[in-house]
Amino acid sequence: MRAIVLVCLAVLMGRPVLAAQNAPTKTIELQRNGQWVLDADKQYCAIGARFGEGDQAITLQMYRYSLGDELEVRLISNRFHLNHLKNTISIGFGQGLDKADALGGSADGVPMMVAPNLRLVPAVAARGKVIQDVPPVTPEQEEAVTSILFSAPTGPWFRLATGSLKYPMLALRSCTVGLVNSWGYDSKEQAALKTAATPTVSPERWITFLDAPFRLLAKDSPVGSVLFRLDVTSEGKVADCTILTAIADERLRKATCDVLSRRATFYPARNAAGEPVRSFYINRVNWTNA
Repeated sequence: MRAIVLVCLAVLMGRPVLAAQNAPTKTIELQRNGQWVLDADKQYCAIGARFGEGDQAITLQMYRYSLGDELEVRLISNRFHLNHLKNTISIGFGQGLDKADALGGSADGVPMMVAPNLRLVPAVAARGKVIQDVPPVTPEQEEAVTSILFSAPTGPWFRLATGSLKYPMLALRSCTVGLVNSWGYDSKEQAALKTAATPTVSPERWITFLDAPFRLLAKDSPVGSVLFRLDVTSEGKVADCTILTAIADERLRKATCDVLSRRATFYPARNAAGEPVRSFYINRVNWTNA
């Protein structure tokens, strides 16, 4: 199992701050080295590939934890020099560039950047719209993406020659359909929801400095990142909490789920007919004692 350390901020993670910018005139282009590899886990789907050769190669991993178009992009390479807890990177999928916040850490001792909540279409087009109003990414748009352009903090620009993302995204989408079904939900019903399960108050109010996770931080300094899924009943109550991925010790994982299960309340999801139905809510909490 890959050993991962993620240095991060102590907040519930929202969407990244994005800002459009112009493309660079000089880039380092790296060709894909080998085939795409799909990882169909019980709690996530990921597809990845290596670009370049040797210890200067860059590993690209694209994660999805549910239906929809959002991606968590992980970039791993000895080429990166990450000196900050919170990094600003520039990234684009062939249709313009955005600035996005990324968490810095390492994978097996190799520098890693983790940028959640990205889309293949320009994020600027989605700004200011509620999630139901954002048009889905089409298969034609996925097919048109043939490279990923990005720059790490204080580093050069890289272009990863992915080739068309038509089939990698098709594999990832098929995987997430099976993923949601395996959790006991009807993926077709969930994809057609009129409204998703929505917190009744800001998620940041679910956790206070008096809660067990903060006491653990003060005692043993276990920084970590916990991505969780809350199963929500048709009455808006939390039925269960599941850790999807986490870079944290078992005590911090359990303490996080315990407090969220007690505090989180929701307006229930509604199906296409407007009827309340059971659904789920996914978010991330990042912990540090800094």
